[in-house]
Amino acid sequence: MRYCSECKKEKKESYCDFCKKDTSNHFVMECLAGNYKVRMPVLSMKHKRPGIKDFLKKVYAGFQSSTNTIKHPDGVNISRVIDREHNQYDETITDYKTGEIIRDIHEPLDQHIPSKQKRKNI
Repeated sequence: MRYCSECKKEKKESYCDFCKKDTSNHFVMECLAGNYKVRMPVLSMKHKRPGIKDFLKKVYAGFQSSTNTIKHPDGVNISRVIDREHNQYDETITDYKTGEIIRDIHEPLDQHIPSKQKRKNI
């Protein structure tokens, strides 16, 4: 349902009949008793600073379909943080259906070797 962000009354369009203004929307979602799983959309952010050419911190989180559909047919949830300022690489990959941790990496960024590079060298 869509509500007015100021008076919190239900509205049908962007114009609120109670406030007599063109206000932004306020959405309300109710979850009743039960076990719900939500496929989180991908959230990707980069932290940059003026005068520095590349990013300082990069965050990636969300659902992704798995390349290995036999082991993970419902996909995986990925949470990855690359922090160049503090020299840290954190990545956690969990199975969407079971919640089992598939990969959990926490290491200094300068020692991190991407998995694509590891496969090429084998």
